[in-house]
Amino acid sequence: MVLDEESIVVLNVGTTASTVVVDSSIEVSQTAEHELARPPGELGPGDREFLSLAEKELSGEAQEAAIGLLRQVRSKWPDDLKRGERNEFSNTPDNSWDVLVQPRAQTLSITLRGAPERFQSKSLNLKTDRPGYIRFTVGTPDELPEVIRLIEQSKRK
Repeated sequence: MVLDEESIVVLNVGTTASTVVVDSSIEVSQTAEHELARPPGELGPGDREFLSLAEKELSGEAQEAAIGLLRQVRSKWPDDLKRGERNEFSNTPDNSWDVLVQPRAQTLSITLRGAPERFQSKSLNLKTDRPGYIRFTVGTPDELPEVIRLIEQSKRK
């Protein structure tokens, strides 16, 4: 079998000497193309799960902030959130930011990829997180323009 190297996608690199090759069918690639071609603003399954959790665990302005955050992010970038541990969701496929729903505090904790000195904010309290990341909390919709600006900075390579 001869494969075009441009069409190969590595899904996982293991530690054994075995290799598994999966040839995707036309139906699968059409489905994948449809997912990638999702119109801006349309939500994927991870986004819907995030909204469901936010509607269940948050109230008032915190809930409005969660809904507004996702609406504004998806109007710019048609990615999807992927649920991790507890109430944490990471943006996929680029993983430049993630969001943690904090029911007790009634806030969202947002982590952005990028050196702390790369980010500046007069309205949000930015803190150094693990190496190469910053985090901050958001509890009201009026903070969203600044959050979107910071996410945009994080997405830039």
